[in-house]
Amino acid sequence: MRRLVLEFTGKDLVRFLEPGVALEHFHSLRTLSFLRYDREEFSAVCEVHLRNGDTPLRDLFPGRGVHVQVLRREGAARCILFLQRRHPTELGGGFLGPGIYPSLPYEYDEGKARVTFLLDGNQADALRRRLRSAGISFKVISMVDARFSHGSPLAGLTPRQQEVLMTAYRLGYYEVPRRVRSAELARLLKVKESTLVRHRQKGERELMRRLMEDFSPETLS
Repeated sequence: MRRLVLEFTGKDLVRFLEPGVALEHFHSLRTLSFLRYDREEFSAVCEVHLRNGDTPLRDLFPGRGVHVQVLRREGAARCILFLQRRHPTELGGGFLGPGIYPSLPYEYDEGKARVTFLLDGNQADALRRRLRSAGISFKVISMVDARFSHGSPLAGLTPRQQEVLMTAYRLGYYEVPRRVRSAELARLLKVKESTLVRHRQKGERELMRRLMEDFSPETLS
């Protein structure tokens, strides 16, 4: 899995990912955490610095199905927001697909934006071709192997296991009730269902092993 960081102007970012953000109202907009990013919902926690602290929230993120809540104010024009958009009409402006995951840094500051994705090399090449074909200007800041810290449970998984589990989680396989089945995940990732299930089960087992190894039998009793 690769970690791709792209830089855009604010205008091109709007064309690429954020048609529902009125960037003219922002000095800066920085994502602190992605909570959900799929065809049903986009939600995130963001830190914003507004040009005018009196700007109504509804003017920052126009459109239907949008909910914005101030979590904490840090001055007249700075705050932490919860942003939710239900049923985004075209996820990622139509440029993103299964197996492409937003990551941090993902931010806009005074006319320029940097966005990060986790994906494989073929997807990175295809994404850049689609952007060029659409006339969207961008600069590749870096593309390196995605590495997880030693303390991350994902660090012990193979790249394929990471992709399967992250896709399953993002698309709602672990929701109750499930929003996607193994057969659909296999189709999206272009593998046989039996292969997907094998990767998922091995990845889940390794995650459980890592989570449980810190507990002694006395702790669990």
